[in-house]
Amino acid sequence: MAIRPNDVEALDGKGLSLESLGNDTEAIKYFDRALAIRPNDVAVLDGKGIAFISLGNDTEAIKYFERALAIEPNRVAALIGIGMYLYDIGRYDEAIKYYDRVLSMKAPREQTAAVLNEAIAKMVENVNPVMYDDNDGTAYNYYYVVLTKAVAFSDIGRYEEAIKYYDKALAINPNAKDILNNKGMVLIKLGKYEEAIKVFDKILSLDPKDVAGLYNKGVALDKLGKPVEAKVYQQEALAINPDYSPGKLYNRVSFSTGAGYKDITSSSPI
Repeated sequence: MAIRPNDVEALDGKGLSLESLGNDTEAIKYFDRALAIRPNDVAVLDGKGIAFISLGNDTEAIKYFERALAIEPNRVAALIGIGMYLYDIGRYDEAIKYYDRVLSMKAPREQTAAVLNEAIAKMVENVNPVMYDDNDGTAYNYYYVVLTKAVAFSDIGRYEEAIKYYDKALAINPNAKDILNNKGMVLIKLGKYEEAIKVFDKILSLDPKDVAGLYNKGVALDKLGKPVEAKVYQQEALAINPDYSPGKLYNRVSFSTGAGYKDITSSSPI
């Protein structure tokens, strides 16, 4: 069915459909047509920003997120987009300020839920489906932000604050092994070895063959002066995965490189 040339909602919808299919270049053409009619439509600005991020053009994306925020200062998708950009270029303190703005409010229902959920889906996969709130994306949004904020605090050595935000994420998804592993590693950095072992034990209760849980429990045991016991756990881990690279923190994938999780080498290895 042909789209009426002045129907902004239809043009935006077509752009979102193309975006969801991974055809971001074509999607931008429809967003441009919509913005030519209604240049201050924040939903369309969000969509175009997300499309540019999917194409790996963060710099161009930020222009549209900033335009959206100039019109609607609490625009959640725009706040997250800018926060992730700042995180990706290492400006952690500035990124945290954007996450704080999201955490300080409840996303109103009139936010474009489809755009928000699509944006977050590009950032995070395998999250517990109960995090999804089809009405406004708030619960899923909160989970993502507290997790990313925890990693950001870890990266800049603010470990007590990192623990606080890992605990917030674990309150929502208590059996997330990767997040538990991060918390355990940060506890090791704080010298709280016995607490770290309890965290790794929980991972191993969920999956006795979890390589990170086994290896990092060994690290904690070694720090406690139990090198023989530590070696048993580390050797078991390496027997499962000889290529395992220790001293890594779990992190969300870059918004500009697709959905999923990845490990990044910690800036201050254990």
